[in-house]
Amino acid sequence: MNVDALMAYITSTPLTWIIITMSAYKVGILIYEKTGKHALLQPIVIAYVIMLPILIIAHIPYKQYFESVSILHFFLGPATVALALPLYKNLKLIHAYLLPIFITLFVGGIFTILSAVGILWLLGA
Repeated sequence: MNVDALMAYITSTPLTWIIITMSAYKVGILIYEKTGKHALLQPIVIAYVIMLPILIIAHIPYKQYFESVSILHFFLGPATVALALPLYKNLKLIHAYLLPIFITLFVGGIFTILSAVGILWLLGA
């Protein structure tokens, strides 16, 4: 078996991409914690920055990658629903900070829209 055939086999198995993706996320968590939980260094952002060059270098189309890690995508739904329990347990605290939460969401939404429009304008779209 030559090296090219071995690499083709390794990159075609879903388990490989699940392990690499989870490892990239773990590295993201470590970096996030080492930097004092800096807001711009969220683990998901770090994982993306790690995964993008790996996929480009390995010549893996995003569709193939997504199909390989589809089990992770499947479990995101139940994980999101599971967040309801801690939210419910902290309902009194959420009510206490309801106005700041709404202001933050409103300002964040406006900023997101303005950022998107600004980027599109800068790119001439």
